[in-house]
Amino acid sequence: MSTFDPAPTRPRAASTSELQALRRHAQTHGASNPPALQRLAHGRADDADAVLAAFAVAFSGHVAWRPHLLRATLAHLPAPHAAALQRRLAQELGTLDADDCTWVQGLGIAPRSVLGIPRSELFTRFAQALGLSSDQLATPPPATARYRTRLLQFLTQATPAGAFGAFAFGVEAADRTTSKLVLRGLLTTGSLQRTALACFELADLANDTNERLLRVALALADTPTTADELHDGVHTALQFREQWLAELGTLL
Repeated sequence: MSTFDPAPTRPRAASTSELQALRRHAQTHGASNPPALQRLAHGRADDADAVLAAFAVAFSGHVAWRPHLLRATLAHLPAPHAAALQRRLAQELGTLDADDCTWVQGLGIAPRSVLGIPRSELFTRFAQALGLSSDQLATPPPATARYRTRLLQFLTQATPAGAFGAFAFGVEAADRTTSKLVLRGLLTTGSLQRTALACFELADLANDTNERLLRVALALADTPTTADELHDGVHTALQFREQWLAELGTLL
């Protein structure tokens, strides 16, 4: 898996191009692109059903905790920088504004079919469409429980720049990349109805939010110290994710 080693000393604040590169690093990191999901996305999975079931069980507990991760990050942010993550939290809980609804409709999804439904519930619908029961999803695997607890503790204790970098790039960008792999695999296999795919199709909801997150990162990383903190937050979150996948073993 790839690594990212920021310079030991930094003479300036972070630049837009540097943060864009950091986001790409998170998107291309091995922890965002598990080998089994890459094979699934390219139609080369030996047992697509088993891969999807393993993914659903492993990630269900993480998706359920995303609102907690968002709130922990928001707790560090001053009001001028909080709007983009507040919008993400609203989306995570099923609240869509007019722009969101227009975007969703453009995907061919009726907004009323997802309005008011948390992403965790949409993910559960996907898992149940695979044939998994509520009991199988109720308790996350130990690796998932450790990952989300470790991540929440870090976000709670980090500096504003460190927490924001960890969530915006080390969680959000990584999750979106993973979701794209799963969606591509699902569309390739054609094994599920369109309604079961909503949690993945909505992963790209309101792409302007991603640019807003980049602007917030730029504002927070406005000194050499805070720029290093943001980099360290991204690195830490990706390291946690890498450890999580390693603990899951050969499932993904």
